[in-house]
Amino acid sequence: MGFPNVMRVEAEGRSGGIWLCWDANIVRVELVSACFQHVMVKIQCASASPWLLTAVYASPRQESQRFLWQAIHRIGEEHDYPWLLTGDFNAIRSPLEQAGRTSTAILRRCKRFNEKMDQAELIDLGYSGPRFTWTRGEPPNDYKASRLDRSLCNTAWNVTFPNTSVHHLPRLHSDHHPILTEIGKQGVNLSSPRPFRFEGAWLTHDSYGNFLQDKWDSQVPLQEALRKMAEDLAEWNKNTFGNVLQKKRRLLRRINGIQTRIANGFSPGLFKLQANLRESWMKS
Repeated sequence: MGFPNVMRVEAEGRSGGIWLCWDANIVRVELVSACFQHVMVKIQCASASPWLLTAVYASPRQESQRFLWQAIHRIGEEHDYPWLLTGDFNAIRSPLEQAGRTSTAILRRCKRFNEKMDQAELIDLGYSGPRFTWTRGEPPNDYKASRLDRSLCNTAWNVTFPNTSVHHLPRLHSDHHPILTEIGKQGVNLSSPRPFRFEGAWLTHDSYGNFLQDKWDSQVPLQEALRKMAEDLAEWNKNTFGNVLQKKRRLLRRINGIQTRIANGFSPGLFKLQANLRESWMKS
């Protein structure tokens, strides 16, 4: 993925597992605490003030979630940094965050989740994109969907990074949608000069091999040949391979639109179209 630094909590069997990846040339990451359901780090970016990040993968078992929220409450009492929590909380805040019927048990679970958030003084950052982040099956009989994944923050985060936005991205392989939390222009500036990087996806393009043969100049010193090849590859990536990326982005936008419509109402035709678009994305 292009991130040389990794911190992880291993899965237990087929459940759990958290990976935190970053580039130490851009951010400094310091471990605060970690367990089966969360990883918490302190992050320092350039000249900006430090902030806390908690990556969450909550257990579906209520008794295990109690340990997670005990840790969250303890962390909130010990630190006053801006604090972002993001991941799969395996909980919903209201019956509107799931498809299907509402029961007394569901209402009780919603109440518990909201109470835990209030006790920890956390704010839901909302989202754009499809209504649910987890889906399984297809209508009319075995379709299930919920908003299990979200980003929360404390008041200090809201004040420091007021332009934070959360996006539910298209779901392609997993039963969960990826969620993207963007800090915004007034937050941390993560921009830095981008060095040349070889992209493994280039190898999949039909013209890549011929392009290398045509452009490689063995008559000049190696460093000069490499510099020129990097420039040519950057141009090829933009004008040739970039067309493939643009097509993939268009397909992702269509998939995202279809998944948003599916979350708002059942339609067998939409599920078929979604499958066709996914297949096109895989082949492009």
